[in-house]
Amino acid sequence: MRIGILLRKYFDFGGLQRDAVRFAEHLMKNDHEPVLVTSQTHTDRLQNLEMIHIASRGWTNIQKERNFIQACETVLESADLDTCVAFSRVPHAPYQFVGDFCYKEYLQTTKRQKMSWLPRYRFMLLRESQMFLNPERKHYFFLNEHQLKTYRSFYRIPEASVTLLPPWGNQTFLNQPVETSYKTELLQNLGISFEVKILLFVASNFHLKGLECAIRSLECNELSNAVLLVCGDDNHRGFAKFAAKRGLQNRVFFLGPRKDLPRLMRISDCLIHPARREAAGMILIEALFSELPVVCSEICGYAAEVQKAGGTVLPTDAINSDYARSAAVSIRRSSEIEKTMSQWVKQNQSQSASSTMQRLIEGRFHNSTQSVGKA
Repeated sequence: MRIGILLRKYFDFGGLQRDAVRFAEHLMKNDHEPVLVTSQTHTDRLQNLEMIHIASRGWTNIQKERNFIQACETVLESADLDTCVAFSRVPHAPYQFVGDFCYKEYLQTTKRQKMSWLPRYRFMLLRESQMFLNPERKHYFFLNEHQLKTYRSFYRIPEASVTLLPPWGNQTFLNQPVETSYKTELLQNLGISFEVKILLFVASNFHLKGLECAIRSLECNELSNAVLLVCGDDNHRGFAKFAAKRGLQNRVFFLGPRKDLPRLMRISDCLIHPARREAAGMILIEALFSELPVVCSEICGYAAEVQKAGGTVLPTDAINSDYARSAAVSIRRSSEIEKTMSQWVKQNQSQSASSTMQRLIEGRFHNSTQSVGKA
């Protein structure tokens, strides 16, 4: 099957982007032909993947998004595709990968309903509502129960039109050894003592994922012997100043985007993720597969998986001292928590979100061709 993957913008370290590429790579391994339909790619990683570049120019992001949706309609009619999966929000696509939070819920729960009249949010709400028009004719891949329940509070989504995906396991993070020499070299380069405890923070949007809370957790006595390693492709200047104002400039280190994240997770003591918004939280699953203790906010879609694996989930109004105490407890109980995580990994390592998506698409395609043949 030639399966289109609709993704407006690709960059190496985005969660949605990584999901799309994992699915494409899985399809290639199973003798399908994935075709990435995109307007921007900032990488050399996708050389083996067939791509269709479409123009979605515009003065504003709304214009670019609208032009991408319109251009996808033309491409789908001319590219000889059997079907397509929209990872970006392209409402007319037959398969919808719901990788983002519900905008309607966001505007209501944050008391920002007046913002819905602004052009940007009006467009987002319209596009979201169009995704769920005629849901019987589409199929939706949701990442977790929490996310599905939220969307169902605002849109009619029949049971037959939904597939709930298992956690996106990544074999790269599984059974990664602890490399003492790697840890020694990294800490020496940063000027950090080998005896300190390492808190890890990973995100592409530092503000949305609560970096200032993670930084301030270092002010608490419970983490007096800890440093924070910040990974991600975002502007960190304001956060560096934020840390310096609190005298933490020698305990907060900005490492930028990292390709050695599996190795980094294995030498860290706790992942801290005080996100304000998080539809799923792939980084949480990757930490669990690395058997790294996790402290996160309950807003995260994968918070339930974190709890199952022995991690700590805090309420959305938790403050920096709550994260500090929880991280300190997680570090002290790490050997006990690792046993629970090891059991969770065994239960989930054989599951594959990509396989689940592939089987469903194959089955529906086979049934539709059979129906056409009988007719």
